[in-house]
Amino acid sequence: MKNEFKGFSKVFSFTFRQHGKNKGYLTTTIIIGLLCLLLPAIIMVAVDHFGGDEEEAVEYITEKVSEVYVIDKTPGEEVDYSILNTINDKSFSAISYKNYEDIDTAGRDARGSEGTLIMLIEPEDNRNVINILLPEESKLSEDDAYAYNSFIGSYFQMIMVQKSGLDYEQVQDLTRPIVGDAISEEEAISLDGSKNELDMVKDVFSIALPYLTIMVLYFMILAYGQGVANSVIMEKNSKLVDTFLITVKPTAVILGKVLAIFLTGILQLFSWIVALIISFTVGIAIVNWMNPSTEMVLIQFFDSFGSVSGLFSPGGIILAILIILAGFLLYCGLAAIGGAMASKPEDLPVTNLLFTWALVISFFACLYGGVMEGSLTGSSWQAFVPFTSMMVVPGMALLGDISVMGALISFAILLITTLIIVWLAGKIYVMLIFYRGNSIPIGKVFKMVKSKK
Repeated sequence: MKNEFKGFSKVFSFTFRQHGKNKGYLTTTIIIGLLCLLLPAIIMVAVDHFGGDEEEAVEYITEKVSEVYVIDKTPGEEVDYSILNTINDKSFSAISYKNYEDIDTAGRDARGSEGTLIMLIEPEDNRNVINILLPEESKLSEDDAYAYNSFIGSYFQMIMVQKSGLDYEQVQDLTRPIVGDAISEEEAISLDGSKNELDMVKDVFSIALPYLTIMVLYFMILAYGQGVANSVIMEKNSKLVDTFLITVKPTAVILGKVLAIFLTGILQLFSWIVALIISFTVGIAIVNWMNPSTEMVLIQFFDSFGSVSGLFSPGGIILAILIILAGFLLYCGLAAIGGAMASKPEDLPVTNLLFTWALVISFFACLYGGVMEGSLTGSSWQAFVPFTSMMVVPGMALLGDISVMGALISFAILLITTLIIVWLAGKIYVMLIFYRGNSIPIGKVFKMVKSKK
């Protein structure tokens, strides 16, 4: 392949200028960029402003209850319910409790009172049922009764502790939940009673990062692969192809076009990512200014990034970015083969089958080959097959699940495979440059290249 790529810079600069000035490219970049810049911040502010008080609206709060007459029919000794005042609840910390034998007597004493409720507690099967009753001619409302019912339901355990004769601390020890797990001998060696917070975060990222990488790259390749194929076809129906083939090799033509579309795509994505970062930063600042005590989940998620700063190493980040770029370039090269085989844009659905098959098969091979369980490691076969490595190795490199040497080997395989594919696309391009018939089957094209016909 000596001198095969010589002169590709001329094609690259020409294609880059033409594609960068394209109205569709500029319009898409600007419109989506503006949406990325405005929507996240606007949505965050709107959610905090209009949806922040929903939970508080359903709470029952009252300060009108002053007495509670108790009819307790559960087994055990009679207890003093005034212990509930020690909870220091803002609504129920100064209540006078009085025990009664039956509901009729309690009802007569409470009739016409301003702040009295009747509480009837009865055993039923394997549970205790608490009913809060409003006395006749009571000035309390149902909301007041609901508020006290919610309170007693939360703290009735204190009463049961008193009935048992045990200290409250002893009951807490008896009712403390027990959890366990089956672990390997290696995990048991390093187990210190509780899992390190950084390890828990790493477990989450081991599933989320590869999955996110796969989805982002999948849609990137679908979006920009078509642009590469169309760019390769463009000169076939014009006289520009004669000029190109006189001055540069066919392989250099393909490489220049692939790199140009690749770079315009990266610049477009980079501008959108920067817009998103700015928008989220501004949105967080505005929400914190409007509501310093906000508990918005998204803001808490971003705030948690500081606690995982030691999870990603600079070397792992650099390797992940390089492998993503190399993998994106690889699939752009595959799209170039489809463009080289097509004589007109209408042929692309047929000629791009190689590109489509490789992408879809690799996508599912990664998705169901261990990504969803977070079980991929540096020794997994997906890490060294070029069509899948670009989807899984970036996450492994970030989390340290693959060695630096392993990541470098994967990166080298990607680059070599990309150069071979671009060289093959150049051979097909020059071989079919003047062909104007129906699209030729992929198998037959490769046989023609092999026999150099």
